[in-house]
Order: sequence, then structure tokens, then C-alpha cells
Amino acid sequence: MAALDFEIPADARQLLDEASALTLPGPYALFHPAAQAELIGPNVGDKPAGYWVS
Repeated sequence: MAALDFEIPADARQLLDEASALTLPGPYALFHPAAQAELIGPNVGDKPAGYWVS
């Protein structure tokens, strides 16, 4: 149990927090063609030009 008796330095803890942080998609991520293909199937209709902003 003595092996568990240590503290992670603050700078290392910050790096670990950044590395393990999840990128949360916006609420409209389900409208992206890849998500639509998973939900509906590969035959998803095209969106008008300019619909997706990169």
C-alpha cells in the first residue's frame, strides 16, 4: 500500500487532465453526413452548398 502514497505534481496533473479531456461535439453533430450515415444508412441526401462550415 505504500506504493499508493504519493502525489502527482501539479504540472503533470495538468498534462494528464489535458490529455484525457474529451472533446464534446456540438448538439448538431448528428446532422453531419457521417453521423447520418450511421443512423439512417449510406443514402443520405445532400445538403445545399455552404451548409457545412469548416
